Amino acid sequence: MRQLLPEVGEISLDELAAQMMIVQRPHRGWHVRSNMISTIDGAVRGPSGTSVDISNDTDRAMLGMLRGISDAVIVGSRNALAQPYAPLTAKPRWQSLRSEHGLAPAPRLVVVTNSGLPASSPCFQPSDNPTVVITSRRCGADALSAMREHAMVIVAGDDSVDFSAALTELANLGLWRVLCEGGPSVLSAMSAADALDEMCVTTAALWSGTAGDAMTATMTTAQHHAVQMRLAHLLTDDDDYLYARWVRATGH
Repeated sequence: MRQLLPEVGEISLDELAAQMMIVQRPHRGWHVRSNMISTIDGAVRGPSGTSVDISNDTDRAMLGMLRGISDAVIVGSRNALAQPYAPLTAKPRWQSLRSEHGLAPAPRLVVVTNSGLPASSPCFQPSDNPTVVITSRRCGADALSAMREHAMVIVAGDDSVDFSAALTELANLGLWRVLCEGGPSVLSAMSAADALDEMCVTTAALWSGTAGDAMTATMTTAQHHAVQMRLAHLLTDDDDYLYARWVRATGH
């Protein structure tokens, strides 16, 4: 990859991983980095209803790297079922770096749902690294009981997930370096909770002509105020995709 900012030059995924590893635990106990992709005109999904259609090899490698330096990967139930997501496995490439910084061999998959997930969901496949489900008290007792047969379940919030409480619960499990992979409703809720510390945004060199959902959705201006961000790096690849890392201009 070619780095455009802060300095011009070539950079490898391994060098980037070492730079982006969060070493010091924040005072609030957790750090949330989100990762999303959109086309030039803002589409976050392609014809399949997922981001797979607008991704490329470098974007997928970047996603693998971000998972490689995270304790947990959070995703909304819609994305988890559509992709589909399964429990995450250890990747040899990142084992040395993970071990050096005290991370488990693989990040934990964390799925967010208010209504529950069917027992047949791929995220409930048997694994040594079982899925964690975050839900609210709106989820029915039967659904909660069924999910607890396959996953650890965290109940945080009444009508919707309380992300501050949920992230604290994850941190108490040692899962404090969190990568959020969306979708828009999860990012909106995290924004409303002021939970996002940084945003990695891939801009695909594509014009969809049919942009619909934005990266965040279902949020009114009364629920959240704009947060000043700082551009930490900007990269590009041979397909002219852009990879930006935005971090909060001020800490929490």
